[in-house]
Amino acid sequence: MDVVKTRIQARSAAEAKTGMTIVREMLIKEGPSSFFKGLTPKILVVGPKLIFSFTIAQQLIPLFDNMIGKPN
Repeated sequence: MDVVKTRIQARSAAEAKTGMTIVREMLIKEGPSSFFKGLTPKILVVGPKLIFSFTIAQQLIPLFDNMIGKPN
């Protein structure tokens, strides 16, 4: 829904529209694929961060378990 949020924020107060109006206009003018604009760059940025964090967490969980004396 970032696309909708961006479109709401880009308007001035004089031409304000509700979120549902913007969603309806997007569906009519651009189709359902308009909701996925910018998804690829976002995945390319967020994906590696998530993979790194998950890998570190999976390595540290057993280490911390061993440090506090929990059996596997």
